[in-house]
Amino acid sequence: MNPRALLVLVTSVPTLLSQTNATPLLPENLPYQETSIQHVIPYRDGVLVESADSPADRVRYARFEAKETETVAVEGVELLFDAEQSADGVLFLGLQDNKMVLVRETADRKRSTLDVPEAFHPRFLEDLEPSVRPHLIPTTHEVAAIAGDVLWWKDKEWRNRKLPKVPQFYHEFQPVDFGQVHFLEGTTLYAGWNHGEWGGMLASLDLSADGAQWVHLSGKPTGDAGIPKNEPVQAILSPSPGHLWVATGLAHLGGSWCGLHHRDPSGKWVTLIDADPEKDRSKLKFPVPSSIEGLASDHDGRIYILAGAAGVFRPGEAGLERLFAHDFFSHASNRGDYLAVSYPSDLAIARNGDLFVSTNSFGVLAFRKKDGKWSARQITLNKPNCNRLKDISFPPKRERTD
Repeated sequence: MNPRALLVLVTSVPTLLSQTNATPLLPENLPYQETSIQHVIPYRDGVLVESADSPADRVRYARFEAKETETVAVEGVELLFDAEQSADGVLFLGLQDNKMVLVRETADRKRSTLDVPEAFHPRFLEDLEPSVRPHLIPTTHEVAAIAGDVLWWKDKEWRNRKLPKVPQFYHEFQPVDFGQVHFLEGTTLYAGWNHGEWGGMLASLDLSADGAQWVHLSGKPTGDAGIPKNEPVQAILSPSPGHLWVATGLAHLGGSWCGLHHRDPSGKWVTLIDADPEKDRSKLKFPVPSSIEGLASDHDGRIYILAGAAGVFRPGEAGLERLFAHDFFSHASNRGDYLAVSYPSDLAIARNGDLFVSTNSFGVLAFRKKDGKWSARQITLNKPNCNRLKDISFPPKRERTD
């Protein structure tokens, strides 16, 4: 369905779904996982799973049928650091012979190696801090990555731009980095900050203009200017050219804040969901109060919403369509001196339609619809093989000059 036509439909009629919650698809008592999973990326009939807690084998593979995640083998890559979805498949960033390598795999499983800027090579593992190692970001280009304070992107050739200092746009905001969530659309970089209970924001940067500075897009009056509140940015998504979707908010101390915002190709912003514990101003409403923890799109460009306390939803012709009900915060494990509670962090849809949700303490939760009914299972993150680091010869550490 055309995203613009969908927007007209869902903004014209406030929609409240059935208040009835279905039977949970998963038991509350799930095996605890020490490793937190931040990112899931559609890959074949499953997802690539990324965890920042693992020094080796950081990128793994999960599919519905498997009980545990699996090793991802990419020819020409000795150690995988990062992966990201691209327009026609997936990109892998890793290490081979003490140099960074970039491999692209298309939807039909054909792989090719892309050239890498020379400045990438010294930036890995122990050589520099994790915050300045290159990491891939979603883009309309062939590939894009941020390495420290420099943005790199490539179509026919590589280009780069040093990112200017981020101003303290409002009193509570601490511009300690260049954002945690990114999307590069043409020559415009969108960055979202998520500082949890301390808030966050959305900003953009025009890379085509010399001397351009960051533009604050959140904390604006309701209307066409941008996003009404400075809240943590959970996701930035562009399923089709010109359309940008942004999810904001958090779940904290029993309360939930959430926002879903859309910018059309003309640059007009519309807020579809805007809810906090005191008031729900949403055009679209969840059946129970919930935060939004992630956005995803399938290969047809349809939008999916991960609502932490309510389940997974999809905007449709009648408003919000609830695919299934599930309280992702309901899982907990007593660790002796504290209680580990599940927190969902990302959503991805595989090419076969299976849905995957990453969590902070309970691995990957996988969902499949068959014969009109949804089933679910937990996929645990098996212990990474950190011994492989001993077999890799790294260059000596160099002196830091900054």
